[in-house]
Amino acid sequence: MKEFFESQFFSSIIGVIIGGILGFGSSFYFYNKQNNTEIKNIAKGYYIEICSLEVEILGWSNIAKNIKEPFRIENGLYTDGLYFHSPSDIFKLKSETAKLLFDFYTSLLRIDKNNKISNVSMFNAANEGTRSILIRLNDELLPALKENLKNNY
Repeated sequence: MKEFFESQFFSSIIGVIIGGILGFGSSFYFYNKQNNTEIKNIAKGYYIEICSLEVEILGWSNIAKNIKEPFRIENGLYTDGLYFHSPSDIFKLKSETAKLLFDFYTSLLRIDKNNKISNVSMFNAANEGTRSILIRLNDELLPALKENLKNNY
């Protein structure tokens, strides 16, 4: 038995095991580090995009609160951005953040859809929905989403 422990074979086996453990450990560490960096970058990207939409949402929300007549957002609030280019990235974030982002972008797209209605009576009905969505976006979703995204990076 002593010969076995002193042999090169046993030393090689121990070396392979230690090397495997170290290799797995370093791979696991760098995978998690890369994954965390990716999640932080996604959160920062969405935070920047949402901040860039904030002024326009605030303006339209004020119109929705103060003007009782129907109004139309001609060019749309959200026509291009991260949501269209990488929607699956939303679900890499924490579930609460993903839910808020999905709700935020769905609301923006619903507003754009409502503004494309050409029938006057249908547009007036849809405009009430747009009005409530804008107010909710500005008063509830935007602050919660910004805070939540900040906590992701």
